[in-house]
Amino acid sequence: MRCRRDYRDLTPAEKTRFIAALHHVKSRGVVDAFADLHEVHFSHGHRNSSFLPWHREFIRRFEAELQTYDPRVMLCYWNSSEDQSTTSPLWDPSFLGPFGSAWNLGRTLGSTGALPTPTRVTAALNQTSYPGFRPDLESNVHDVVHVWVGGAMSGARSPLDPVFYLHHCYIDMLWAQWQLRHPGAPFVPDAGAPGLPDAMDPWPTTVGDVIDHRVINAYAYPAGSIEDASHVSPPPSSPPSITFPAVPAGYTYVRSALFQVDSCERLTFTIDEPAVDSGPSGTAFRRLDASIVVDPHVEPTGRVWISYRGTSPGDHATGHVQVACVETGDTWAVPLTADVVAPPSAAVALLLDQSNSMNFDSGIAPGVPRSEVLRFSAPPCVDVLDDNHAVTVISFDHDPHLLRPLTRADATGRIQLSAAINSYAPNPDGWTAIGEALSFAQGRLAPVSGYDFKATVVLTDGQENHGPYNRLSVTDVASLIDQRVYAIGLGTPANLSPAALQALCNGHQGYMLITGDLNPDAYFRLAKYYQQILSGVTNQDIVLDPEGVLHPGEVVRIPFRLTEADITARAVLLTDHPRAVLYGLETPEGHIIEPAVTDPMVEFRAGDSVEMYRVSLPLPIEDEQAHAGQWQALMAFDRSDVTRALRGRRSSARYSLGVHVSSNLRMRAALAQSGNEPGAAVHLRASLTEYALPLSSPARVYAEVVHPDEARSQTVFTPVGDGVYEATFPATQAGVYRCRIIADGTTGRGTPFSREQTLTAAVWAGGDREPPAPDDPGARTCRLLHCLLQQPTLRKFLQNNNIDPQEIMRCLDEFCGRAELVGDPLAVVRSLVNDEAVLAVIAEALGRAAGCAEE
Repeated sequence: MRCRRDYRDLTPAEKTRFIAALHHVKSRGVVDAFADLHEVHFSHGHRNSSFLPWHREFIRRFEAELQTYDPRVMLCYWNSSEDQSTTSPLWDPSFLGPFGSAWNLGRTLGSTGALPTPTRVTAALNQTSYPGFRPDLESNVHDVVHVWVGGAMSGARSPLDPVFYLHHCYIDMLWAQWQLRHPGAPFVPDAGAPGLPDAMDPWPTTVGDVIDHRVINAYAYPAGSIEDASHVSPPPSSPPSITFPAVPAGYTYVRSALFQVDSCERLTFTIDEPAVDSGPSGTAFRRLDASIVVDPHVEPTGRVWISYRGTSPGDHATGHVQVACVETGDTWAVPLTADVVAPPSAAVALLLDQSNSMNFDSGIAPGVPRSEVLRFSAPPCVDVLDDNHAVTVISFDHDPHLLRPLTRADATGRIQLSAAINSYAPNPDGWTAIGEALSFAQGRLAPVSGYDFKATVVLTDGQENHGPYNRLSVTDVASLIDQRVYAIGLGTPANLSPAALQALCNGHQGYMLITGDLNPDAYFRLAKYYQQILSGVTNQDIVLDPEGVLHPGEVVRIPFRLTEADITARAVLLTDHPRAVLYGLETPEGHIIEPAVTDPMVEFRAGDSVEMYRVSLPLPIEDEQAHAGQWQALMAFDRSDVTRALRGRRSSARYSLGVHVSSNLRMRAALAQSGNEPGAAVHLRASLTEYALPLSSPARVYAEVVHPDEARSQTVFTPVGDGVYEATFPATQAGVYRCRIIADGTTGRGTPFSREQTLTAAVWAGGDREPPAPDDPGARTCRLLHCLLQQPTLRKFLQNNNIDPQEIMRCLDEFCGRAELVGDPLAVVRSLVNDEAVLAVIAEALGRAAGCAEE
């Protein structure tokens, strides 16, 4: 329940929201519809006993329409006995003034009649019976205001003017004040008018339903008025108890008890330290606050927050906490219960494409093949996994190859898994049988038990093709897979099979990410994709994910916010020079966490290219509890080690920082496309939940979109439901769109948060046409030409002769999209470039391109 106040007591932000809500309902035709209803039922609500209850319901319904735009908006009142100037703030250009001309209301402020005096209002309030009070108030306080404003306000369609609602809110407040002054005076209906049990036309609402204004709201009365008593009660749907139903061992969960505040004054709640009634040794319930102050103008619900840290799986604990409201004197003993489970675990299959094209240049740097990018990007995602998860590593060409069976990601297991990834090597004679790899992974994961989730992550850089072998395709095995599937496409849509992989992932609770062309600026892109996917599989959310360059003598501070809903936090630093970088964290209270810190709730790990802090929350440190607030990641060059570490190489280090949390505040994003051709619509959706319920507070959700030509744009999401936001943009260029979806808001406790997730969309010429068979001559020719244009020597020759390889590639993409290529490869090339020197180089390259032909 919220409070209706004098409009002069509204904050600028509250006035802005109120005005915006008025424009919203006007645009939807609501204002005119209410004016029509008032005109049609004018006789029902005037000059009889129904005047006050009928208008109470009328303005309540209009207030509900305003709240469809913003639930925080409440009606306010205009005290016309005190605020009587035609130049008062009521008529300011920043408030109701502009509506006169904008809505053609014809106001004639003060030209006719006079506003009621305080003496006249007091005389009405002193009436001792309803039959005396109602006509006095209606004639001498209500009617004269309509006449004084003039224009639309002076007729039966007076609700066309928004000041109508401020005026009737004042009239309703005076009725509530009269009821407080005369608590024994009954409602007396006129002859033929509805009584307490009767409905008021045209609604099913009865007079009795609205006779007590506190059913609808509370009022902030003018000075000297009798005040409503403050009431506090638990919502009927949420009794005052706190349950922790499934807390993973070693995790700290936070829950709240809700108290409904029915007041216009701030109320203070005190919370005792919780007591343990039963449970194993080490059981601890903790309060987050010793007291809280609830401002009903901001939020009419008081939340008492309690934390519990899981002990051992199977444990059960009970307790209670004493809560009191200082102003009302109410007290409650809130029962606490908790059950502990094993931490959620995941079994993951990493599928690594080892076909010949993984030997090709990556674009990251000269002489760096795609296989090296893979060896750099994949191990860090294993290095940061919690011990309760497990991974199997499988490589594939035209056959699957087991590099490492399912292995727990504990200290020893992470070493074994990283060694398996580092042993990965492309096969110069390898083809690409993704379906065979998926089938093999299904066979490895299906019989495994004891894990809460199972998932397969496929990395491939080429279209599915089997060459002379008879192998399963993606579509052959799609219906056989019973776990989540994610895919990473290393390259552009034209050299992948995105449609089949997208369909597979979307049908198995996953998604596909496509890197696009890699370049030096995309150094961490594949590693970020791996990190995000593995974080999602293991129920982590991303707080932020920036990257940059660190120079000697420079200290970089990157702020990030954690909330009371966060259970653990991982701050993962990827860098190309880990030995030369000092890395630490700073808590909101200013305490520094370094690798040397010995605390069972802080873990530091370091790998070949990764350093990570894993922090359990809340973190006890120097008699304080570090949890919600702004943390900092700190990075600096260790000058004493720079020379030795860099050995003459460039004197800077690239970095990527990812902060991931296991949290009760979650964002899940999804991407869908209307098609795969340029011009398709890309639809984005984000859902935010807190403690498994839709986020109650509003959030700002938007997407930073990087287009295929590296141009950037921002797309703002629109709320479409509780905690759900959507946006759409057109994909007009062929290529990959990288969409970084970001949500900013506050938790139920008012703590700022951020979440983000990256998704990719891809469109290409011929994307909606039936793809050719993998071994169709045209498809093979397209692959061959794509392969050739990846060769550094050919690209360099073309550039030296003022021929842009990317333009040829775009032409080729469009041509291949038509699925028309057949026959002699040189004939195809001749259709693309008509230059004998170029053709001679390509012909020579063809003679050395056995690997390309087989790929």
